[in-house]
Amino acid sequence: VSILPTKAPPPPTEDLPEGVRVLHEDEDIIVIHKPAHLLTMATDKEKERTAYSFLNLYLRDAAHSGSARVWIVHRLDRETSGVLLFAKTEEAKETLQTEWQSFDKRYLALVEGAPTANTCVLKSHVDETQVHRVFVRQGPGPGSRLAVTHYRVLRHGNGRSLLELTLETGRRHQ
Repeated sequence: VSILPTKAPPPPTEDLPEGVRVLHEDEDIIVIHKPAHLLTMATDKEKERTAYSFLNLYLRDAAHSGSARVWIVHRLDRETSGVLLFAKTEEAKETLQTEWQSFDKRYLALVEGAPTANTCVLKSHVDETQVHRVFVRQGPGPGSRLAVTHYRVLRHGNGRSLLELTLETGRRHQ
């Protein structure tokens, strides 16, 4: 599975909703920018307005084929904007998901105020036992798993701080 950029620019994205941009596409993968407030995949309440649905339509239009599709490799929360990777083949999906824990995942967050330390490790226990809800627990318990996030302050200014976050664990809504 190739995840290196090709020399050709990404295709036009006029068929995609505002804020969704194709950053890279080859025969195995498609990488997009997902804006905040767009679901990665369907829920009970929202089935159509998802990155997954939009990309399937986009690929079917581009391929002039009703069988073109994407596979979800990972997700971002609805409120989170960022880079999403989808597989264009089942083999690519299997390879990427098998290796997902070995990838270095870094996020940027703009927060109000200034953390007291320039670097820190945040640990919490999250309970993911309910389908669409996640709860933070005070300590370990039945159904909870440890979530570990490292942060580093990159900049301060105007009452805000820019943080780089690195996930040691990959928990839902971490």
